Amino acid sequence: MAYLVLKRGYQRNKPYLALRRVEYKGIGRFRRRIEKEEYVKANFLVIKGGRSSGKSRETHKLYRWSQELWGTSGVWFRATESLENFFRRAGLQREDLRGLSQAEKISKLIEACEDKPVFIDDIDKVEGKVKKQVVKSLIRVSKGGAVSCENERKIDAGITAEIRRKQGLKRWESLNILDLGRKEEEIKDIGMLMAIFLILGVALAFGFTEALLGALGLRYLVREGEKD
Repeated sequence: MAYLVLKRGYQRNKPYLALRRVEYKGIGRFRRRIEKEEYVKANFLVIKGGRSSGKSRETHKLYRWSQELWGTSGVWFRATESLENFFRRAGLQREDLRGLSQAEKISKLIEACEDKPVFIDDIDKVEGKVKKQVVKSLIRVSKGGAVSCENERKIDAGITAEIRRKQGLKRWESLNILDLGRKEEEIKDIGMLMAIFLILGVALAFGFTEALLGALGLRYLVREGEKD
């Protein structure tokens, strides 16, 4: 499990970000919690994680902290929403958009988000030429912010290029990604515990040789499943 924390520095009490990783070692009552923290540069963040990993939660958390980290309030979007919701989230009212063409509405949206931190959830699920262009423009004019994704390789190439520019990367450098991992630790721990009891049961019923063969077979199936 991993999550972001807002911390206070010693110099002028300036806030900064840290990524806290929590691991549990052992089984059952013998499990112990281990925490590790690493400093995170808050310019433009890419938060990656599997389902239920908390990537949307962490992106929204940064949005709530935008005043402290970037010095101004931010704008939060969900990439899968309609452009009408984009306008609404940017604070544009119907009166502001009445009588305008789609291109003029988008221009007002970009203008409303200029020099503000922008936060876009599920950016690897952006669809449509117009939506992709809007997202690229939002990132370009932003004062920083964050995006979340499940797979960075599925982010549109043009959007990725804008993120790279925002992160100040050179051609040979990879995207700076905060990987939250997959929220499967507890499931794996329970599965491991059940596997141990199962192997012990087989050993008592049929003998340790059969139990060993069963354990090897189980391990093989697990590895094949991880490949998929």
